[in-house]
Amino acid sequence: MSPLTLKKSRASKGSVSKVSLDRRRQERMCYGDAVATPHFAQTGKTLLPWLKEQLL
Repeated sequence: MSPLTLKKSRASKGSVSKVSLDRRRQERMCYGDAVATPHFAQTGKTLLPWLKEQLL
């Protein structure tokens, strides 16, 4: 696998996770902030460093 394709696949992975994040945000609005916000804050804390790792 060439470095270029590796970079490409990594970039697409990043965009996929961004899409799923957007979807999760929409779901949160549907369910109501009061219910989902604490849970989202908890997952967000663990998710953000992982996302940064994936994108770098």
